[in-house]
Amino acid sequence: MIDFVNTVFSAANAIPTALLVFILIYWLIVIAGFLGTDFLDFDLDIDTDIDVDADMDVDTASADVSWINNILIFFNLGKMPVMIWLSFLVFPLWLICINVNGFLGFTGFFSGLLIFFPALFVSLFIAKFTTWPFAKFFKKIDEDSKENKVLGR
Repeated sequence: MIDFVNTVFSAANAIPTALLVFILIYWLIVIAGFLGTDFLDFDLDIDTDIDVDADMDVDTASADVSWINNILIFFNLGKMPVMIWLSFLVFPLWLICINVNGFLGFTGFFSGLLIFFPALFVSLFIAKFTTWPFAKFFKKIDEDSKENKVLGR
């Protein structure tokens, strides 16, 4: 068990483990919010006064980023909530990085990056196929929530 903990928290697995911890904390907060927070009823009275004045001169030259939107849609990111999609991305990423780094014996941060980027690429496709049913579900919910035009009928 101690070997597993050492592998998970080694420098080679720092980024995937940090992402997984972030996802786990997010879902714990969601569950706590769903169950209710009446037991945490305390009152904080914090008063801040911030005044910011800024002038900016920005050129309106915009770059064409439609290819980024197409990539995000391909991976089902625009079809479902980001944190659900990110959960389906991070868990396989963490599993791949832990197993490959452990198998190859990588413990350094930079050697872990050699595995992280290919694992991220593979995890994107795993997330695409595992989120496909959820994307269809959220698309159906979105269609049901749109108003029907009855003018002229």
